[in-house]
Amino acid sequence: MGRNFICYEPEYVENFQCDGTACGALCCRNWGITIDKETYHKYKLIPQRKLRQKILAAIDTESFPGEYRIKMCETRCPMLRSDLRCEIQKKCGEKALSNVCAQYPRRYVLHGENTLFRVLSVSCPIARELAFASPKAMDII
Repeated sequence: MGRNFICYEPEYVENFQCDGTACGALCCRNWGITIDKETYHKYKLIPQRKLRQKILAAIDTESFPGEYRIKMCETRCPMLRSDLRCEIQKKCGEKALSNVCAQYPRRYVLHGENTLFRVLSVSCPIARELAFASPKAMDII
């Protein structure tokens, strides 16, 4: 049986949503983007044939035994469109994203035995702005 955690977060974290167009930061450049097995198998079932083929072609299933990783195109993810939006998110929704992509810039910090703090990484310019400029930056929920 797993442990139960109490999770705290600044109020602005709950509603954070990235669409890539607000800052132009290209957060996925130079990442080693891993795809969890569940998401990989979900991608194999995408009904739109062209999209499914494009996504699967972008995933390296051989170089890292037991792992799936995005084959970076130059320095960025090949699923990042010219309008700076993720093609997977745009066409299939946020729930279709891999764990790595869906979580960033959210981070969990364990404090003690059963307390988690969910925060936004300030490496994201929008998260940084929210953390340092939001009037509710210190309101914890």
